[in-house]
Amino acid sequence: MICEVFTREEALALGEKRYFTGKACPKGHVTWRSVASYGCAECSRQKALEAHHADREAQILRMRAYKNANREKVRASSAAWKERNEVQNKAGAQRWFEENADAVRARHLAYKRKHRAHFTALQMLRKATKLRATPHWLAEAHLAEIRALYEEARRRSKEGVLHHVDHIFPLKGENFTGRHVPWNLQVLPAAENISKQNKFPEQFAEMAWS
Repeated sequence: MICEVFTREEALALGEKRYFTGKACPKGHVTWRSVASYGCAECSRQKALEAHHADREAQILRMRAYKNANREKVRASSAAWKERNEVQNKAGAQRWFEENADAVRARHLAYKRKHRAHFTALQMLRKATKLRATPHWLAEAHLAEIRALYEEARRRSKEGVLHHVDHIFPLKGENFTGRHVPWNLQVLPAAENISKQNKFPEQFAEMAWS
């Protein structure tokens, strides 16, 4: 916080780059002035922001052109960065999700209400996928285990952090299909489940085909 008035001459004598008069600039800012230009620091900041935003569209076009011309290089760089920061990314996503769980739920609910027909179609498709992925030979005890996992996910969600029932081997994986069976299910925080996508489980990587 600025509290002491000192002149430009005093700032020069002390070797400072800024001074403070306590008076407003022509635009009404009461803040530091530059020794070199006499200019108001806030005016300079706003001018720089205006220049930045004025060039923003041109920056976006340049970035887009670079990505289009260097797709493989950009993909490799992005993949390497994600690999280096995998732990921090997951932790950050989980922390953000926990801190904004109520807002996320509200947005999802509003979006679903607005696009009800679309989500109804997706829900029916997922139900059909689950039915096809549920073996006919599952016993009632197995079905009870499945229901218990969904109850556990609801219980944990009520404690403040949204949880999902996740298929360890996804129902619609990349080049493979998981089953809707108790031993292929686990309860996970929603953020972690979403980050998994439909990839082959890492803990079974040695079983993966090339």
